[in-house]
Amino acid sequence: KMPKPLGYHTARICEAGDALNQPALVQDGMSGDIDFPHGNLKPIVTVGEFWPGNGRFHVGVPDGMGAYLKDDKTVRMIVQSESYGPIS
Repeated sequence: KMPKPLGYHTARICEAGDALNQPALVQDGMSGDIDFPHGNLKPIVTVGEFWPGNGRFHVGVPDGMGAYLKDDKTVRMIVQSESYGPIS
């Protein structure tokens, strides 16, 4: 299976509601209930995707995330992940 570049996956893991009583929403690789009260969410990076600029993978469990405005057109995202065991 070939690795996918950053942004390849578009399905959202988070859900706006409980899918327990909505079995049609539960499908592998698909978003569930995405009727979020605060607006739409867009996945930025998923574990296993690689950064095309340097070929490195996002690994582990996201433990800390932040963002700030670099300039009027750029939001810089900072991610720190926990990784357990060897990475090859």
